[in-house]
Amino acid sequence: MPSASASRTGTGTPRQGPQALPREASPARSAAAPARTGPPPRAPRAPHDPPVPRDEAEPGRTTPRASAPPPSRSPEARKHRGRPASAARADLEVRSRPGAGPERRAAGSAPAPDGVYDYRITAVNHGPSQAVGVTVQDRLPDALVFVSSADGCTASGRTVTCGPLPELAVGASHTWVVTVRLADDYEGDGRDIVNLASVSSQTRDPDASNNTTSVTGLPVPPDWARADLSLTKTAVLPDGRSWVRPGETFTYRITVHNNGPGTARGLRVTDPLPAGLRFVGSPDGCAPDGGGRLVVCPGPDRLASGASVSYALTVRVATAQTRHLGRIENVATVTSTTKDPDPSDNQNPPYTVYVRTGDHGELPDTGREVPAWLGWVAGAAVTCGGLLVAAVRRRGAGEGPRR
Repeated sequence: MPSASASRTGTGTPRQGPQALPREASPARSAAAPARTGPPPRAPRAPHDPPVPRDEAEPGRTTPRASAPPPSRSPEARKHRGRPASAARADLEVRSRPGAGPERRAAGSAPAPDGVYDYRITAVNHGPSQAVGVTVQDRLPDALVFVSSADGCTASGRTVTCGPLPELAVGASHTWVVTVRLADDYEGDGRDIVNLASVSSQTRDPDASNNTTSVTGLPVPPDWARADLSLTKTAVLPDGRSWVRPGETFTYRITVHNNGPGTARGLRVTDPLPAGLRFVGSPDGCAPDGGGRLVVCPGPDRLASGASVSYALTVRVATAQTRHLGRIENVATVTSTTKDPDPSDNQNPPYTVYVRTGDHGELPDTGREVPAWLGWVAGAAVTCGGLLVAAVRRRGAGEGPRR
C-alpha cells in the first residue's frame, strides 16, 4: 500500500521518494525495518584508478588503496608507498676487512703462523628503499684457498658466495666472515695478494660505484715459504739379522722430519721398489701407484716445524737371486709444495739391506756363520785337484801309443 512506504514532511503532506520503492521491493529487508538515517554509501572506485597488483607491491608490505591516502602522509612517503619492486631503489655498499685467523684471533692480533685469515665482508644499505635478496661474492686470488665460513658462505672454484639475505633495511648492514688460508705453493710476502668483493640485490641500485671493493696485502709470516725436510729409512730384519734370505719378508720404516723454519705443506713420500722386492702391505696407507712398483705414502696436509711422521712398508725378497751376497738398492724420497732450502737430505742412502743366497738353493741354517778358514781349505782342495789332473794327463802323454 502507498501509506506503508511513504514518509511525511513537516507540513504533514505525504511524499513518496524515488528510493522508497526499491527498498520495499527488496526481499531481504523486512517492511517493518526503520529507514536508514546514516550517510549515503561510498561511491564505487573509478575505472581509471585500479588497485595496485599484489605481485608488484614492495616485498613484505601490503599496499593500501591509492584512492584514500591518509592526510598526514609526507610527500616522500606518498612517493614510495605502493611502488613496485622494479621501481624501488637501494644504494648498496660493500666493505671488506682482513684479520687474523680464528685460532689466533682470540689470543691476539699477531698473524696466524699457519697462514689462516678471516675476511669480514659487510653490505650496507644507504636507501631510500629496503634491499631484497642481497648477495655478496668474494673473488679469491690464486694465493688464497677457501677454508670455511661460519655464516654459510660457499665456494665454487675461486668464487665465494654469501647469501642471499632476504631483506636489508635502510641504514642497516650485514656482515659475513669468510675464512681462507694461503695456498701451498705461495712464496710471496703477502703484499701482492689482492682480494675482490662485490654486492648485488634484486632491488635496483642507483649508484653502482660502491658495489665492489678490493683489499691489498696480508701479514704473511716471514718463514712461511721455507721448510727443510729430511728423510731416514731403516730396515727391520727377521731375528735381528743384518741380512735376509730369498722369500723372506721384512719391514722398512721411513721417517720424515721437518727442520723448519716454516710449516711444510703437501707432503708426498715415494718409494720405487727394485726388482728384488715385492710390496706386501702397509699399516700407514702406503700403496703401489696404479699397481706398479712405485709405492706412494700419503703425507699429511701440513707438517709443522719440528714435527715428524713415520711410515711402515712390508716387502718380500724375490726368490730368484743371481749373486751369493748382494745389496738391495731402495731409495725413498720426500717432496713438498713448500720450498726446501736443503733438498740434499730428502732421500735415504741406498744399499741398505744385504741379501744372502745361492744359485742352487739354501743350505740348512745352523745358526752359525761360515768359518773363515773354510775358504782356505776349499781353495787348497781345488788347487790339489788341479795338480792331480795335470799329473795324470802328463803321464798319459809320456807313454805314447802302443804297437
